[in-house]
Amino acid sequence: MFYEVKKKHVIGVGSSDPSLNHSVLLAKHAEEFALKDINRYISKTSEKNLKNIRVIIWKENRFGIIRETDCCAWCKKSILRSKLDRSQIITPEIDSQGYWKGTFKSSINEKSKIPLKRQ
Repeated sequence: MFYEVKKKHVIGVGSSDPSLNHSVLLAKHAEEFALKDINRYISKTSEKNLKNIRVIIWKENRFGIIRETDCCAWCKKSILRSKLDRSQIITPEIDSQGYWKGTFKSSINEKSKIPLKRQ
């Protein structure tokens, strides 16, 4: 999901697109879709200022329980290349019982992991 802070509205919602053979290398990550949608939004509105946009990412299991998540190394690289700040890619903070604390944190870590490789 990506959100326009100044206008206080959700611009777009999406999810990752796992490939049929479940290979992480072939799957599209949610961050990639968000960057594509942000570029489309900027071209439509001629908005040059990206500082008001927040991308919120999370993981959800089949029971609907939400977990916080971090960007992988590939997404981190493409996000930073697109001139978005680290504080604009956020994930909800979840406590040990699985409840949202009401706050967000940056989902970009210094030591982000590279997705698993094919064997």
